[in-house]
Amino acid sequence: TFSATIKNQGAVQSGAGAPVWLSINLNNDETWDDSHLSVFNLPALAPNTSVTAMIYTYGGDSSSAYPNGWPWSGSHTARVCVDLPTPTTVPAVLANNCKTKSFTVP
Repeated sequence: TFSATIKNQGAVQSGAGAPVWLSINLNNDETWDDSHLSVFNLPALAPNTSVTAMIYTYGGDSSSAYPNGWPWSGSHTARVCVDLPTPTTVPAVLANNCKTKSFTVP
């Protein structure tokens, strides 16, 4: 399961419906594999409030794209971006709209 905690760091309330995008770099080759994108739409967030979103489940239940678990071993990188690639709102700072995290699957 991939989840992300999204925080409105701005001074005004964010609008509802901003998309959250999950991209996976399967080979750590600086290529984001778009076939694994997932979208979650955020609720409106007051300044300095956050929400944790389960974005995608890889394995563990029959409704998953991969009910037997994550099929790729090795090192990978996940990237979560809010309101990108086509912004629906005009945030004051776009530089903090993405976060990456590396992980290894045996």
